[in-house]
Amino acid sequence: MLMQLLYVVTDPTPFSPFNTKHLIGTFGTLLIVALILILTLVIFKKTNKRKVLQITTVILLLMEVAKQSLAIYDAGGVYPTWALPFQLCSVSIYLMPIVAFAPQKLADFFKPGCFTIGLFASLSMLGYPSTILDGTPASWIPITENWYPLISFVYHGAMVFFSLFMLFGKVYIPNFRDYPRAYLTMVGFAIIAIIANTILDTDMMFLNHANGFPFQFILNENGKLVFWGFMMILSFVVLSIPFIPALVKQLLNHNPKDNTIKSM
Repeated sequence: MLMQLLYVVTDPTPFSPFNTKHLIGTFGTLLIVALILILTLVIFKKTNKRKVLQITTVILLLMEVAKQSLAIYDAGGVYPTWALPFQLCSVSIYLMPIVAFAPQKLADFFKPGCFTIGLFASLSMLGYPSTILDGTPASWIPITENWYPLISFVYHGAMVFFSLFMLFGKVYIPNFRDYPRAYLTMVGFAIIAIIANTILDTDMMFLNHANGFPFQFILNENGKLVFWGFMMILSFVVLSIPFIPALVKQLLNHNPKDNTIKSM
């Protein structure tokens, strides 16, 4: 009986969405994020907001260093190309430090992309962590067999918190005019990912092989150009979601007299 239990706990299993391990990891992460949001926005609301963003950024970067170090160690000291920081969730490695530490003008320019890409990339991973949990033990115990998933859930939790803190802390208020900046930021990183995939045959942003991506069948059945077009449309739609309330509010509050005044 004990041996059977140990086998279930430690034996690597294929990813299965919404199994016990997935749900514990996702809801546990979101619960911790919610509690820290309450602490920082309600209980310790006088805390410097930029300091909160800076601490969150440092946590994210520490998780990235831990992942990279573990990847090199597991590869016997050779750097594995799969660990290159050009995945969709890697975008936050570059944007969060700018928003948290850079001069205000530069930080403001990248806030729309940082907010939208960070929020949806992290929530997508928490909702479907195929590349994180596939081939890992069926349980979170023992922790020593789950370093990669543990690091990843903390990493993505930091991304979720950063974006939500920006929103609820009014560090960034979505404006529909900012949407082109957010989308072009995504396109810029996608081009970098495609270049890396072409040179190294990696799968950055799922744009080469789409392994673990739920829409991989589009690539397999129609080829890369159709798949890339689909990804452009998908990202265009998804990234627009946070800006829709701002657009609706703007339209509802629009006064027709304003146009008359401007035309005079």
